[in-house]
Amino acid sequence: MPALGAPTAKRAVWDAVLVSQQSALAWAAAQKEPKQCGFDPHTTDTPYEGYWCAELTLHAPSNQWRVLYVTNVVTLERWFNIYNIDRWLGWRKVPLAVAPEVHNFPLANGFTGDIIYYKTQENICTVSGCIYGTFAKDSYISIGYLPEGFHSAHALELPVTASYGVGVRCSVATDGNVTVIISTSGVAYVYLNISFPCA
Repeated sequence: MPALGAPTAKRAVWDAVLVSQQSALAWAAAQKEPKQCGFDPHTTDTPYEGYWCAELTLHAPSNQWRVLYVTNVVTLERWFNIYNIDRWLGWRKVPLAVAPEVHNFPLANGFTGDIIYYKTQENICTVSGCIYGTFAKDSYISIGYLPEGFHSAHALELPVTASYGVGVRCSVATDGNVTVIISTSGVAYVYLNISFPCA
């Protein structure tokens, strides 16, 4: 029960049946009042094929603005699409407040250290930490491989730091290989803090 004096919102009307074999967006554009319903895998114009719980909101004064929210019943992903007078603006995913899983980076033989890697909801991978080993001058040394799902979308070369503030480079290949590029002698520690979009 709402608190005394609290505004009461108009509740959406629940459609007991699934919207099937038609466009979710055409259905939403045709509604005259806020509604909730379900979409099945035969419904088109959803973010991807699946079962969805949908909620449509309309905005006064003439309902020219409306927002369709859909939640996948399996993955719990939530998406929204805004109708702006005469067209839908496109599906956008609502980020979940879920912390990324952090993993220990699998170092190649001969190296020790504490390096982690993780991936955000936006598909950005970060590799961070310190590695100790023998780094010969003018060498390209593979320190390990990122597993599938964490590979870079592009072959990249990024600046990192080494012992005594020496500047070195780190190469991230599309197959997951992480290589340290050393041009100075006397390097024992390399400090990584790199981020890149995943494939």
